Amino acid sequence: MEPPVDIDQVTVTAQRHWMEDGLSEIMVGLLFIVMGGGLLVKLALPHWLTLDVLTSALTAAGALGLSWGFKRLKQRITFPRSGYVALPEPTRMRWLFMFAMFGLVGGASALILSAHSVVVPAFAAVFAAIFLWSGIQYKQASMLWEALLTLIFAVILTWSPSLSGAVGVLALMVMIGVSMAVIGAFRFRNFLKANPRPQEMQA
Repeated sequence: MEPPVDIDQVTVTAQRHWMEDGLSEIMVGLLFIVMGGGLLVKLALPHWLTLDVLTSALTAAGALGLSWGFKRLKQRITFPRSGYVALPEPTRMRWLFMFAMFGLVGGASALILSAHSVVVPAFAAVFAAIFLWSGIQYKQASMLWEALLTLIFAVILTWSPSLSGAVGVLALMVMIGVSMAVIGAFRFRNFLKANPRPQEMQA
């Protein structure tokens, strides 16, 4: 009799395989840059309705374009080299957990935004905890490095009084996005070297 299949382990393996090429880190990093940078530009510009709408539209268009491009790259580059992996659909408990987490983060954000000195360290701690958990859960060393870099970025930002409060959080997002995109690019290059297309191996 064959041993029972560990569904949780199969799910983790599929998610780990999904992140092996580094494209996920590049996409999330670029999303952080687009969203954080777009909101920073919006804060810096005069508060005119036209400019606000234009900046928000460009930010949303950039985020949607990145999501579309990510899927296309997966189809054209990753799947022919390492095979297609469909991520399991989230369970109802997972959806409830995600909504609860968003609610907690939103509530915590509303409470700490009034205290400018602790906003950036608080958000950095949340981001670092997420990266740390992801790195351990999916055995991704790059996520552990990202957790460390996030804390270093927070220390750098606390030295600048002008980068506090919401501006500091957005600057932190951009810095995290840049580091994720760079780390993801190195992982993507290594993935391409280690996984050539079948016709490339036959040549």
